[in-house]
Amino acid sequence: MNLTTTYTPDNPSLLAQLKAYQQYHPIVLAAAALHNLDWRVIAGIGSRESHWGLALNPKGPGGKGDGGYGHGLLQIDSRSHEFARKGPWDDAEKNIEYGCQVLRQSLEVIKRRCTNSIGEAAVKYYQPDMLIRYGLAAYNAGPLAVLTAIREGRDCDSCTTGRDYSADVLNRAGWFQAHGWA
Repeated sequence: MNLTTTYTPDNPSLLAQLKAYQQYHPIVLAAAALHNLDWRVIAGIGSRESHWGLALNPKGPGGKGDGGYGHGLLQIDSRSHEFARKGPWDDAEKNIEYGCQVLRQSLEVIKRRCTNSIGEAAVKYYQPDMLIRYGLAAYNAGPLAVLTAIREGRDCDSCTTGRDYSADVLNRAGWFQAHGWA
């Protein structure tokens, strides 16, 4: 995947996030590999969701955000996920692994619902090369909202927080790529 960024290399907020992220990088690599995901995308999600713990209350993997509904580094929503209500959401490794699982499931739902048995597009506005954006949007807004947007020919981010979730996560992923490790 070719990633770019519009963030400046010396962005103070992202530099602070990179410092916080470094301790989680081995966990992100393992969880991303387990779910066949790109670590840079997971780095982008953690950046957008919690600034790698810096935007949570309290700061760190045991913090909450989003009015108390978002739990942990990848902000697993307690309104939608039992894991955030009863699971070990405050364990960085388990939170990251669960977030990767949610993204993988979102990607699979979108692909399954938008393609036929031989993998061809079966929904009018579905674009296979947009699958990662669809999955990221679904991570934020849920697969049904994204499927509706696709079917209506709207941008997948039209139903996400800030109407830019997937694009911003990939923009952040590009920044982490430029500052990260292989």
